[in-house]
Amino acid sequence: MKLDFKPDIPFTQKVDIEGNEFEFEFWWRKSDDTISLNLYNSNSELLVSNEEIRYGMPLFSRMIGEGIRQDLPRKLIVPISETGKYERVGIDNIFIKVHLILKEIDYLKEIGR
Repeated sequence: MKLDFKPDIPFTQKVDIEGNEFEFEFWWRKSDDTISLNLYNSNSELLVSNEEIRYGMPLFSRMIGEGIRQDLPRKLIVPISETGKYERVGIDNIFIKVHLILKEIDYLKEIGR
């Protein structure tokens, strides 16, 4: 079954991560078929804007240094396929082949970051 998100973009999704509510606002850039998101806290305050979803790369990783910013989710959010094989993230496979998976911070060591 093929899902078509194009008519719904941008769309928002509320997500609970370890007892903290966040809102993801997904955007699609048709010119290069990339998906990005804005992250809001439970008060609808923008925390991160225009974060591109790239396969295998934790979201908000540019903000991870010695630790995670206190206002960001306490887990890593990683776009990955169920098979573990590389999938370019685009409108035709997001949430179909590529899913946003929660990982522990140690995942950064696994991928050499």
